[in-house]
Amino acid sequence: MSERISRPLLFRKSTTALLAGVLLAASACGPAPRNPVATPTLTAPATVETGVASPTPALPTSTALPTSTALPTSTVAPTEPPTATAPPTDTSTPEASPTPSVQPTATVVPTQAALDYTWSRVGLTGTNVTGMALLPGGANLVMAAGPKGVWSSSYDYTQWQPATVKLVGQNAGVSIGSANAMYVTSGTGCASGLPLLSSRSTDGGKTWQEMPNLNAVDIAAANDTTAYASTCSGVMKTTDAGATWNPVPSLKVENFDPSAITAGPDGQTVFAAFLSEGGSGQIWRSTDGGSTAVNVTPKNAPDGNLQATSNLFYETGSVGRPQDGGLYMTSYNGVWFLPLDSDTWQQLKTPEAQGEDPTAYSWFTTLFVDTAYSEPYNKPGPIIYTAKAKPGGDSGATNLGVFRSTDGGKTWATIGKGLEGRVINSLVLAPHDPATAGMVETLLAATNDGMWAIPMPPPFR
Repeated sequence: MSERISRPLLFRKSTTALLAGVLLAASACGPAPRNPVATPTLTAPATVETGVASPTPALPTSTALPTSTALPTSTVAPTEPPTATAPPTDTSTPEASPTPSVQPTATVVPTQAALDYTWSRVGLTGTNVTGMALLPGGANLVMAAGPKGVWSSSYDYTQWQPATVKLVGQNAGVSIGSANAMYVTSGTGCASGLPLLSSRSTDGGKTWQEMPNLNAVDIAAANDTTAYASTCSGVMKTTDAGATWNPVPSLKVENFDPSAITAGPDGQTVFAAFLSEGGSGQIWRSTDGGSTAVNVTPKNAPDGNLQATSNLFYETGSVGRPQDGGLYMTSYNGVWFLPLDSDTWQQLKTPEAQGEDPTAYSWFTTLFVDTAYSEPYNKPGPIIYTAKAKPGGDSGATNLGVFRSTDGGKTWATIGKGLEGRVINSLVLAPHDPATAGMVETLLAATNDGMWAIPMPPPFR
């Protein structure tokens, strides 16, 4: 559910994913860094059948991309939108309440370049992969997790090496705090009554130790020593890389269950999302390591009620662009942004697939935000990636597409083709090979049918 990633200049992302209105939360998903790169030579990712690479057809010669990314829970979709219930009264002082209004959806205008790219298999075929994370700081290590295993890969992300981690339940997620500190969560959610299991590594994934008493649904790793966990009894915190965990009383909301969590690299900033049984959501923020917290739930949601928060993604901004920093969020109500040092939310446009019925129930399955400005890539920042699904299909959910916005959520474009029929559980933008000049960044998708990839070359404008 949550993902954490640092960018080259101490950027941290932590994203969380949760199917709308479902309280059977799972574990954490992962964030991603990147490096500035020279103008790349476009190359196609290789097709891989669980670690064995074979070439794929060359990609189109056009490199122009259009203007326009936790852990998710089970791919079994809810059959209808959640019934909202009023949030409990609290004593905090949230933002002023503007007049509620429904934000119009964005018209997705696919360009030829976006549609010409085709997603390629890059391993773990037939495997349900429910979470991903990237090593902070611009390195190219990716970790992926699902109910059947945990794997790691480096550029070109086509060879996936298994890790020895004990797992339980239907979902698994991974969060990375540093080259040493890593966490894996697994289970079927608190409401199931089934066991949850969390593990940690302090040696870069070489060995793992169980944390049997944590009962974590989601872990947001902040740095080498500090991490926060959403558990069935509230939010917990560690300052010794998971050796001990202590409750965070300020981040406990009566009659609401923790659903997603994300933290900044300073270890002091943390956002937690909570859900009621009826699907109403609350967002709480602490900037002092959990000593105190305030309710920052947006009041400009339709009918003044935030519903079914599914993904949180915190960014500290990029060099020269502090305005990109803040909390990005998806919910049943749409896509949201809360700037740094602000209590005033911006509701962004909502992407819709071509032919999608805007009145039909759908939800966001993942969220990834890239604020790492790179001159060769000509990135205006922030660049937002997300994916949507609707009920149906053999797994209970049907993919509606992957979307990208390069103008802060004003407009959206579809990204690639070839993932029809597969649910996208997590997206990360992985860096190019730091030892090779002229390579492109790679957008990786963890799906209910293994790992897929598509190149993300410049220019972005």
